[in-house]
Amino acid sequence: MIALAAYAIGRSMTLPLQQMTRLTSRIAAGNLEERVPPRDGDEVGVLGTAFNRMAESLSRTMETERANRHHLEETTARYSEFVRQVTEGDLTVRLE
Repeated sequence: MIALAAYAIGRSMTLPLQQMTRLTSRIAAGNLEERVPPRDGDEVGVLGTAFNRMAESLSRTMETERANRHHLEETTARYSEFVRQVTEGDLTVRLE
């Protein structure tokens, strides 16, 4: 009876940790939308909540980086066009 209880308790801890391990691998592969299902009342639940906060923060950071990259690419294209026009002799062009 004690062995069965110990097994059940052990499984209740290892299954969520195995799930978090799989989700971590998916996030590492680029799927930043993965989240751990909510679980309250124990250390595994606290770990899952922290994991979800980390994943959300990483997702926001990646989105900010994409936006910054897009802005930089647009700015570089405008400067390149300006330089091209000036080198072709058009000294009336202005950067906007």
